Amino acid sequence: MLTPQQEQQALVKLRASAKGSCPWCHAHDWSLAEMVGAVPYSPGTFNLMGGAIPILLVVCDKCGYLAQFSAVHLGIVPGQGG
Repeated sequence: MLTPQQEQQALVKLRASAKGSCPWCHAHDWSLAEMVGAVPYSPGTFNLMGGAIPILLVVCDKCGYLAQFSAVHLGIVPGQGG
């Protein structure tokens, strides 16, 4: 769950870079969903012990389309090294 400060920071960054509308229904209203971790995939392996990539999900309010953004790039999770 995001803190209010993390939500605000993510919204500021997302609004500053927003171009266009939902690729599915063309609506312009989005909501922050949750932050999740995607596990990197390597062919022939399945390793849940490795590092996850922090991703912020953003959902279209009209159709439910999900967009994924790097939580590190949005500044709500520190990158490697601090």
